[in-house]
Amino acid sequence: MKHALASLDARRARSSGFALITVLLVLLALLVLCAPFLMNARNAAKASTQLSDRAQVRLALDAAARHARAKLGGSHPAVDSTPYFDDYEELSELAPPDPKFLNAHDESGTMWDASISDVAAEIDLNSAPPQLIANLLGAATRTTAVLKPDATEISVSSTWGFAPSGYLWVGRELVKYAELESSKFTKVTRGVGSQKDADGNPLDCGPQPGGSQPINTLVIDQRAYAVALWRTITPDGELRELDAPEQVRDCAQLALGGLDEGAVGALLARGSTYAGVRAGRQWQRPVRLVNSVEAGTTCILDVDEKRWFNPGTTVQISDGRSTELGLVQEVLDRGIRLFDPLKNDYTAFTAEVRAQARRPVNVNLASVETLEALFTNLSVRTINERVMRDQARALAQLVVASRPFIGLEDFLRRAILPAAGLEQLPTDAPAQPEQLADGKTVIDTWDAVAVYLNALNANDSSLSYSTLPLSFTSRDVFNL
Repeated sequence: MKHALASLDARRARSSGFALITVLLVLLALLVLCAPFLMNARNAAKASTQLSDRAQVRLALDAAARHARAKLGGSHPAVDSTPYFDDYEELSELAPPDPKFLNAHDESGTMWDASISDVAAEIDLNSAPPQLIANLLGAATRTTAVLKPDATEISVSSTWGFAPSGYLWVGRELVKYAELESSKFTKVTRGVGSQKDADGNPLDCGPQPGGSQPINTLVIDQRAYAVALWRTITPDGELRELDAPEQVRDCAQLALGGLDEGAVGALLARGSTYAGVRAGRQWQRPVRLVNSVEAGTTCILDVDEKRWFNPGTTVQISDGRSTELGLVQEVLDRGIRLFDPLKNDYTAFTAEVRAQARRPVNVNLASVETLEALFTNLSVRTINERVMRDQARALAQLVVASRPFIGLEDFLRRAILPAAGLEQLPTDAPAQPEQLADGKTVIDTWDAVAVYLNALNANDSSLSYSTLPLSFTSRDVFNL
């Protein structure tokens, strides 16, 4: 009897073990069958959530862009309450929409903000002269001692901003230097690229042989000319433009010392390839060429009115059949001298010369650094005065503290004249800059003349060093 019961218990144990295995197998089968479904359901839920989030973000960004455009539309002259100036408050302060409609700062919802900058407040790299490019690079200085023809060193006020080795324009002479110190270029090679005629006399055009240079001679890094030269090298005599910031690197081929990333970054930090959009005509008033030109030889152009030209001005010469571009090296009593001789023949009084119109910078929205670059080194012909860098910085700070300006006369009365001590700040001036406290001055009289002339017409022939003119309104083109 006991043996039968033990046998029965063994059979029951085996049956229970088999049932347990069967259950486990069924559960495993269910897991295999259900796992893909569960994973698909989870992925679908996650995908739908992501799709919803993306749609919500896309709609929020679209709403932000539309809201910003609606705000910026108020600066159009047709509806602008201040049509003669656009300031920071008008363009940069973007009020959020009604929180009942959309709370842009809800931590549990969609958050967004908009940053707006005026493109007209940046430096237009498509019209900036070499002098302004040199200011951006910090690569313009002056000699502090007479430079003799056989000198192998050039003493200057500062070498800050210059490459460790490279090429310089010292007056009309191209110089190569191998080393530099804080106030000196050393191991120089004089008269690079100079040529002489059959009689051994230097040619009128192109780099000149090494010669004597007086104190205070302008020294500019040759790299500063690369962008302007790039714009003028075209087959049809029409200016080409930089279409994107990255294209600045294409100009490196015209910089004898090359353009490294530091130099490119310095240009793009304050410059833009879009700042000339909606800036008006590309060329200023044409003047008559009154002398005949021989191709490959003539670089001096006698014109019936030279007030539109100064060093660094880009010019176009055309007689209706031939058209070409050039870069002004210096202004003469009778006209202008170009860096290179013209490529075509022109008969006297049959061709015209016109200067490229430089795109103005909106002084009411430009940064201190941009204004400093615009003011530095400005000077009047035949006057041994220029706006030093520290003066330019102080003047830029004064301008920022005093703006907005409603026009050129307001800028003259509240910034330039008081800065030079030529007039007192108007008693009804809305701002009292600390730079003018206790009768302090920032610039000299001739510096004030240079700043005013440059602000009005940066191509003015009275200027020996110029940058870009100034404006007081936006051109309704923005970075958003």
